[in-house]
Amino acid sequence: MSKQFNSLSLPEAWRGPAVKPSLVDLKQFRDHPHRFLLELAREHGDIFWYGAGPIRFVFGARPEHVHHVLVEGQQHYSKRTFQYGFLKEVTGDGLLTSDGTLWRERRRIQQPAFRKKRLDLVSDSTRRATARMLDAWANRDQPELDVASEMFELSLDVVMDVLFGYTIGDEAADVVGATLGVLHHLIRRSRSIPGIPSWLTPRRHAEYAQSLAVLDGVIARILQRRRTSGGRAGDEPETLLDLLVEAEGEQRITPEGVRNEMMTMIIAGHETVASALTWAWHLLGTAPDDVAALRNEADAAKDSAAGLEILSSLTYARNVISEALRLYPPAWIVTRRSEGATTNTPSWLPRGTLVMLSPFVTQRLEAYWPDPDVFNPRRFEAPVANGTWFPFGAGQRLCIGKDFALVEAAIILSDVSRRFTLRPTSDPVREYSGVTLQPEGGLPMTIALR
Repeated sequence: MSKQFNSLSLPEAWRGPAVKPSLVDLKQFRDHPHRFLLELAREHGDIFWYGAGPIRFVFGARPEHVHHVLVEGQQHYSKRTFQYGFLKEVTGDGLLTSDGTLWRERRRIQQPAFRKKRLDLVSDSTRRATARMLDAWANRDQPELDVASEMFELSLDVVMDVLFGYTIGDEAADVVGATLGVLHHLIRRSRSIPGIPSWLTPRRHAEYAQSLAVLDGVIARILQRRRTSGGRAGDEPETLLDLLVEAEGEQRITPEGVRNEMMTMIIAGHETVASALTWAWHLLGTAPDDVAALRNEADAAKDSAAGLEILSSLTYARNVISEALRLYPPAWIVTRRSEGATTNTPSWLPRGTLVMLSPFVTQRLEAYWPDPDVFNPRRFEAPVANGTWFPFGAGQRLCIGKDFALVEAAIILSDVSRRFTLRPTSDPVREYSGVTLQPEGGLPMTIALR
């Protein structure tokens, strides 16, 4: 199936077999790309070139590949790829999809909203939102619920409060549904024949347009309220919304840019955290010893802990979420386009090369993780090697909300386990590799008060 790729023009670290796909391979790649890439890496090694027709890329799974593309040579690799091209249809040139000068300016505008001192607000907001959810659980008549949906609404509640000072309330279900609607549309587009006009799929296009309109409507209402109010009052904390609107007034960002950054944060800020928490509950559902350890820690923890202090007082909760992120990283694929080197050094890939990295693959290779498919949070009691765990990316493009997400997730795991026991149903859980990795059809579980 493969032959050695012997081009001496390639850097040594990027030389590997050239894999020519079959029709069966292409179907697997379309339907379950995360698993298919893992199978290819286990069969052909942790570096291979794959291609036929328009589908051509190099896949690197070693830590050195991750470091080279995301850290050492990040300025030579752009986001001008199919992955970010599709995302731009929703987010525009936001922090997630932009490069170069635009990205640096947008990062400078938004960075103050994610500084460590802001994490106290994340702690408080997460505790309040989680308490509201758990009170609603306690009053349910039915013991079964969709944990995925609950985590999506909960994380959206926190994001809207902390970043925009907005209470989502009864809109939560609609916004979650709209977010999933636009993302599922993008996945369908990425897996269909290029260039198909929207009039050939009118129902799907109408559903997508309606979902996008819901999200844009929420953004418009938030901005209208902020502009009408005239800004912060008294000692109110400065939010991301404040920073964006103030930058707009200084002409450092356009109105369209404000919309794009808000859309980026609504989608990336709640969907990725919700996905990680959903998989954590799935894994804990068949791991009673880990649930006991999580619960013992939660019972002993001080509710007064805040900010990064959370991550030192809830170490097992952090280990659980870290292991869930290892096995089911929301951002399961990372793509970059080589823009070539600025010198004659042989360490760069040829201009135009599509490079794929995958936390899902690297984090499941036995060379770096013994018993890689086994859920074991204790792996993270010791530091992990650089480049072997990168669910938040790496280098300058490291996710701006990493600490936000870890604090939020640790609190939710702890507070839920303190009050409830979650058990799996008999329904099989299938993975769906959309823009993020999700359980197909949600995650039904039964809940019971302790």
